[in-house]
Amino acid sequence: MHGPVERRQITLALGAHTVGCAHADRWPLEVLEELLGQRLLAELRFRRGLTYAPWAYNYNVFQRDSGYFAAQVTVADRHEEWARDTLLGEIDELTQAAPKRREVRSAARLVWANWAAADENNAERAATLADPILDWPADQAPPDIEAELAAVTPADIHRVVRAYFVPERRFLGRHTPIFALDNLVAGFEDRLQDAKRLALLGLGAAAVHLIWQRLARPGKQ
Repeated sequence: MHGPVERRQITLALGAHTVGCAHADRWPLEVLEELLGQRLLAELRFRRGLTYAPWAYNYNVFQRDSGYFAAQVTVADRHEEWARDTLLGEIDELTQAAPKRREVRSAARLVWANWAAADENNAERAATLADPILDWPADQAPPDIEAELAAVTPADIHRVVRAYFVPERRFLGRHTPIFALDNLVAGFEDRLQDAKRLALLGLGAAAVHLIWQRLARPGKQ
């Protein structure tokens, strides 16, 4: 894919086809989003200094019968291999072993804090409820979000990663810009340099032609 962002930067996205909004695995996936985001933040920003906000683009999308998970990071193109290895490496690590209980509890509390922050008044509370209710099965009551998140365990995280981040369900996307403002500036600069070179070649060719004309006149030795 190509798009109008700063050139010499790429965006990598690791994702997986997951489940619908009423599925029990929704809540471990919500916690996984925060947990993975914190790991990417620590590795790609604080440890390696490759990007500013890798966690900001982690997201879950849940519809009635389907959904997807994605983690996204933008880095300079020369760091592509590091970014890709980090994205894949974090998922592979969670596939091999469950995270620590303290890490899961911390991530679950942060996810609940984000939900709660969206319910500071009646209008925001209505918007929060309306979002899942549009796709929520009519025969199921809305979830107790705080309780569902608090119940997520390290084993749940380990299980959902092993279930959904398998080759037939996951993807790795790469977005590379081919046009941006600095491309345009660089293009003008390149064209200007080309024009200068052509002008110098033209002047040189004209000078040579004039010399040959003078030498070719009768009586000139």
